[in-house]
Amino acid sequence: MITAIRLLLFFALTMLTVWCLFGIFKDEIVIFKFLNFMGQVVPIFALSLLIALVWLCRESKLKWLAVAVALPAMIIPLIISNLSIYKEELTATNTKSEVSFSFISFSKMSHNKNYSEIAKVIDCNKYDVIQVQEILDLDNFLAANPTVADTCNISVNKKHKQLVTFSAFPVSSYEENGLFLTRVEVAGDLIVSLLNVHAIKAITSSADRQTGAVTRYIKLSENIDGPLIVAGDFNATPFNASVLQMKKHFNHAQVENHFTNRYSTWPAEGRRLGTLGPWIQIDYIFYQGLKSENTFVHNSSYGSDHYPIETSFKIYKEIE
Repeated sequence: MITAIRLLLFFALTMLTVWCLFGIFKDEIVIFKFLNFMGQVVPIFALSLLIALVWLCRESKLKWLAVAVALPAMIIPLIISNLSIYKEELTATNTKSEVSFSFISFSKMSHNKNYSEIAKVIDCNKYDVIQVQEILDLDNFLAANPTVADTCNISVNKKHKQLVTFSAFPVSSYEENGLFLTRVEVAGDLIVSLLNVHAIKAITSSADRQTGAVTRYIKLSENIDGPLIVAGDFNATPFNASVLQMKKHFNHAQVENHFTNRYSTWPAEGRRLGTLGPWIQIDYIFYQGLKSENTFVHNSSYGSDHYPIETSFKIYKEIE
């Protein structure tokens, strides 16, 4: 019986290591796609399996084999989660002045009716730009919080009405390559284009649908003359191919890597499992033509199954 348990645990641990060495970003293989979605918790699984194996093999040299097998599964996912590829960052010169604004991306959760809590984050007196996903009940939210319409300029995606941008700055909308964008006038002639994203779930659909959407975002960035922010609920983790592609072509507003900082955004209190705290990151802020700093995930989810992610952007203009 003990031998069978050892073999089963060794097999499970070996499968996690095989995924770490060969399966990350390979969403076209179903088992790898599922592990990619849960990749941020693989080190915890691997450590648990290792502890069990070391105890079962405590009088055998096999425990050292278990350690060797477990190490990739405990280390590689931590590296991937913090992977930053695209290095171009906007820098200031002596001929430029600086304008700053705050930005939040927040997936509200469609059946979240806790409007008083939601209004704590959709507040243009506190935040300059708030991109929201899953807010199909916009009219009900505004009726419950009429001051939002007084203080925020609002842009609703014409194709996907659950995607809404709230801004302390003037806004307008336009289409580019079949994608609906919001144009924000940050300061006079300083214009920032915003793409609000709510991607199809990577874990339940063909990987091609996610990577195809990302290909459109990348082509869009090549046609945009000026700063661009692509943010929202990507329904994919740092281990999915779609997020890797975004990191190759955009700057990524990344949470500073301190032990006490959390970059995971799901699940939150709006989902039963959220009582255990967030496990994975599926919400992102990507950008070009700007500088990002002080990125963090909010401690409150405001009734949603996601936690908002916030950053501060800087944009520069020539001094006349």
